[in-house]
Amino acid sequence: MGVWYENFDYDRNPFVVRPDESSFVGFRDIVKKVAESIASEDVIIVKGGIGSGKTTFLKYLYSKMKDPLTPVYYNAIEERFDIHKLTERDKSFVDALFHLEKQKAKNIILLVDEAHKLKPHEIERIKAGYDSGLFRALVIGTSRPIEELPRSLVDRATTVIEIRPMTTEEAWAMIEKRLNGLPNPFHRDSIATIVAYSKGNPRRILKTCAQVLREISTRYPEIPTYILPEHVSDVLGISVKEEKEKTSEYVQPESEVKEIRRVPDEDIDLGNELLNALSPLQKRIILALKDNEMTYDELEAATGTSRATLAKQVSRLCMASDPEILKKKGINRPLLEKVGTNGSTKIKLTEYAKSLLEPVEIVDDTSVEIVPDLDLSKITIV
Repeated sequence: MGVWYENFDYDRNPFVVRPDESSFVGFRDIVKKVAESIASEDVIIVKGGIGSGKTTFLKYLYSKMKDPLTPVYYNAIEERFDIHKLTERDKSFVDALFHLEKQKAKNIILLVDEAHKLKPHEIERIKAGYDSGLFRALVIGTSRPIEELPRSLVDRATTVIEIRPMTTEEAWAMIEKRLNGLPNPFHRDSIATIVAYSKGNPRRILKTCAQVLREISTRYPEIPTYILPEHVSDVLGISVKEEKEKTSEYVQPESEVKEIRRVPDEDIDLGNELLNALSPLQKRIILALKDNEMTYDELEAATGTSRATLAKQVSRLCMASDPEILKKKGINRPLLEKVGTNGSTKIKLTEYAKSLLEPVEIVDDTSVEIVPDLDLSKITIV
């Protein structure tokens, strides 16, 4: 007697649970939201439990990013990274980032899997890379609670997207892709039962499919032409009626992406398109200085941000460092300035920043404020 999968004319087990981005299907709602956030140069956290498809999703994003993007995928548990445009093999992830910076690589999109396992020096490098503009956007994946992620990365995030359970239609499409043209022995109703039994978890769906076929190949003298819900219930020891009642929440069309806003200040509206293009932390700084100038100590308390991070952002808003970051957003003049000596330095808004916060109505119809467009065609994931 051969291996169980040979009874179904397979030369291997098509339901192996390792991540396989080539068989990624569905979740178009989540893909669309993440693509939009990448276009906005955001930090996005993708949260999903073990077996939810989070790693497959991140690898899918990585595999679909084309020129002029430079995608970087890093798994913090395995300490393994992949970079399409790396000409030399570096010893470590941090070395690879320095290599890209030295090469003046553009449009780097960093995707970090299992980010709760990042080492302190890796966190610092990622944080500095995003703040400096080395990384155009960050996609942070985790299977753990948000509280276990590095605080400095969470502070920069604009949106947390939680991967939802897989629908029956998505599970069917995933199985068809895994089979890659080989005969599918399952009836659609059987997949609905398996999806409900597995609570929509992709890994458990694949494991259950393999379990059902393995058991059927030994229990039944003659293998059924189609695996029906009755066969599934027999193998799993469940009631078809009870599982059928559970399927309703998994056979619906794609559900809306669940977005979790971390803190209310991420929704700060400064009333100006240019200022609203700033990062959440930069907007907090602008808002804190709206009515009064502040020392670093006062600004640190007002924004809830560490001195080191605050100093970097103040320097950028003064355009004393990395002026191209603000210029990419259409801001060509400093938004902040420092006054006083080192012993009593205070930070305040420039007159230009104040004019953006409280725009003066211009009667001259020929005066048009020009804001550069973002070419979404170069960002959209295909």
